[in-house]
Amino acid sequence: MMKWFFAVACISSLAACSNSPPKSESDKYQERRYHQKHDSAPESIPELKELSDAVPKYEPKSRGGNRSQYTVRGKTYRVMDHAKGFTEVGHASWYGKKFHGHKTSNGEIYDMYAMSAAHKNLPIPTYVKVTRIDNGKQVIVRVNDRGPFHQGRVIDLSYAAAHKLDMLKSGTSKVKLEAIVVPPPWEQEPLFEAITPVSTSLKVEAQTAETLPIAASPAMSPTNTEPDLYVQVTATQDSTKAARLVDQLALLFETDARTINEQQIHKVQLGPFKTEDDANKLIEILKQGEFSSAFKVYAQ
Repeated sequence: MMKWFFAVACISSLAACSNSPPKSESDKYQERRYHQKHDSAPESIPELKELSDAVPKYEPKSRGGNRSQYTVRGKTYRVMDHAKGFTEVGHASWYGKKFHGHKTSNGEIYDMYAMSAAHKNLPIPTYVKVTRIDNGKQVIVRVNDRGPFHQGRVIDLSYAAAHKLDMLKSGTSKVKLEAIVVPPPWEQEPLFEAITPVSTSLKVEAQTAETLPIAASPAMSPTNTEPDLYVQVTATQDSTKAARLVDQLALLFETDARTINEQQIHKVQLGPFKTEDDANKLIEILKQGEFSSAFKVYAQ
């Protein structure tokens, strides 16, 4: 009878194991990638400079971490298209030393002293204001990772962010999340002020050129063979987006603009400019925003 009892027990155990969902390669990788088995706090507390809020700014979605959906531990999560108007209430947790120095979901390196966070569904990156409900303390973090994948938790905060909310000892706290969405540079009013000296310079030089006699203007000379100088801002397959950008950028920088269509690719270009210096000034401004790949183009 004892032999049969142990046989039945073993069969029951095997059946229970067979009903458990198999671990994915991603789950297996996560188990072996970290040096520590359990998370812990560092020996030193964050310095004052490390407790400064993340400063929201416009950032395009990162290449990593933004698949429309992904699966962890057999559960599928969907990534939001945008964070505009997003709010959420739930419990926050924090992660520290175990994950410090390892890659986040978008390929950045996790720094437990930075104001960052992990969220299951928000686009990466997204800036979020986190308010601890019971004490009113707040922090602004930048979401660059995925998680937490524990039941009932809505956000995983960095060690520094959790320290600022005074939730290190409790481990979790009820919070309210509010996404902070910054519009792209060409839709931001302050950008007009930032480019005033450059745009004014371009406009003055254009007006000066218009007052010159026709014979003295190299651009109008029939013997002039010098190519025109443009700044290519971006290229897209979306003709509607290209047309909208041309209008917005021409107005913003007070200069001419055009699109060049080649094999269903719409190239957005500003110009022509009279000097390399004018083009370089514009490129310097463009690189402060989304258009970090802007470059000069010469064309007849």
